[in-house]
Amino acid sequence: MDVNQNFERLEQEVIRLMEVLEKLRKENLEQKERIQNLERDIGTTNAENERLKPIETAHEESNRGKEEIKGRIENILSRLDGLNL
Repeated sequence: MDVNQNFERLEQEVIRLMEVLEKLRKENLEQKERIQNLERDIGTTNAENERLKPIETAHEESNRGKEEIKGRIENILSRLDGLNL
């Protein structure tokens, strides 16, 4: 009788461990899929960053040009104010 009880306990433990193993395999697969999705997102983000770099540079140059023009207009207006027309 004692051997039979030990065998049952062993059998239950093996079944429990098999369930744990199956759960861990499923979690591992889910994590691998998540990693693949994140790596794809990183690649997309890097590509978008590269695409936006020249646009950002053009925008900065445009802002510098606008600031220069604004300064020149302000200078002209101040000179006109000084003429007392």
